Amino acid sequence: MPHRVFVQKQREKLLAKQALYDFELERAHHRRKKKQSLPSA
Repeated sequence: MPHRVFVQKQREKLLAKQALYDFELERAHHRRKKKQSLPSA
């Protein structure tokens, strides 16, 4: 596999991970805002 392709795949993987992280962060923020009385545990 060409190095260029490898780099591209690594970048895509990184971006996907970042997007997923942002999504989880956003979801957690909304959940916290919605239910303040609910214990986190």
